[in-house]
Amino acid sequence: MQPQQSGHAQQSPGLHRVKLYKLNETGGWDDKGTGLVSIGPMEFANHASNSVGLVVLGEETQKMLMVHRILHEDIYNRQDETIITWTDPDIGTDVALSFQEGQGCNAIWQHIVRVQNDADPKHPDHRRRVIDEFDGPVGHLDGDYLHHDVADMAGAAHVELPAAETANLEEIAKVLAHVPPMQRERVAQLLMTPNYLRKLLDIFRQCEDLEDTPSLHHMFRLMRSIIMLNDTQLLDELLKEEHVMGVIGCLEYDPDLQAPQQHRNFLQTAVVFKEVVPITSQVRRGAQGRQSARQASVQQS
Repeated sequence: MQPQQSGHAQQSPGLHRVKLYKLNETGGWDDKGTGLVSIGPMEFANHASNSVGLVVLGEETQKMLMVHRILHEDIYNRQDETIITWTDPDIGTDVALSFQEGQGCNAIWQHIVRVQNDADPKHPDHRRRVIDEFDGPVGHLDGDYLHHDVADMAGAAHVELPAAETANLEEIAKVLAHVPPMQRERVAQLLMTPNYLRKLLDIFRQCEDLEDTPSLHHMFRLMRSIIMLNDTQLLDELLKEEHVMGVIGCLEYDPDLQAPQQHRNFLQTAVVFKEVVPITSQVRRGAQGRQSARQASVQQS
């Protein structure tokens, strides 16, 4: 997910420009808009009047994009120098704020830490409940505050993939459906470890031979999530000649449809490759040329 960065807006002190994201039902992140986030005392129903909250106002519309009471529970994470995420129990989903500037992220993070540390020290659950996965000075940013590719995160927060086995297909599908945007690059690298994708596609062929419908549905879900990682190297790997038909086969078994689709049959029988410009090189007419043509056709489908 790489939405376009909007133009810079003149900000008042205490306001910080952010992109707001919320996790959707399919495990993807929905862009809820660009706005200005501030923090301060707020009044919430059924909560003490001294509650502190985060408010995001739409940059152009000035409409309320988000109101969040800072909680004492262990829900907040700072990842990279410009990202704060948490699981919001009030709305039942994950939320991410991507800051234009590291200074703004640091300022809001320090407020959250202060609220956490101001909890009643006599309470049995009193402790520092925030996790700072970025430990370094706030440096100069290149302006691309929507960059989410963090190579390494805290060990406890790493997404791990179960072994590529038939018994683990459902768990693999669940893990891939909930990959935080900051870990997509790392998960893509895990998928490209030797033989992992090949094993998954071998399992798909076995399930298809056995007409194992539940497992085929899991294969559809996990393959869809793999593609939605939108990693260039991973997509190139999926589109290799030895993999591409297996990948397309997985996408035929959508559990929301009454019957399997016929994507492979269409590509193998109905699609005709036409040579618009004559290619004289014998090498380019070989397997490499056919693979490139097939990849281009699949990407345009």
